[in-house]
Amino acid sequence: MKNAILKYNISVAKAQSNLTNMIAQILAAKADTEVILMTMNPPINEHLKQRPKIEDFYQLYREVAKERKLFLIDQYLNWKPILKIRARWHSPRAGGLPPSDYARNFSSSRNQS
Repeated sequence: MKNAILKYNISVAKAQSNLTNMIAQILAAKADTEVILMTMNPPINEHLKQRPKIEDFYQLYREVAKERKLFLIDQYLNWKPILKIRARWHSPRAGGLPPSDYARNFSSSRNQS
């Protein structure tokens, strides 16, 4: 989420205003449009350092979805427990993706069961 990046200096309140304005413009153009909001996976490593308040920004999506009765795909909440289980994914190698030896071992162990 670009609004959460520190260098843009956008507050959560301003991001919420931006989001609600976008929704209003979409619905003004085509009133029967279904607006679906979505959070993404948690940023890690240097990406998290650039977005220290990412949870607050994602929370505003939840609040706007609830207030406006919009469908929300909350990938952030789905990914958080996965990243806790797969702590090795926080490796600085491959931009935070699983190291290849870990991926091979994980894949092999799943194929054996």
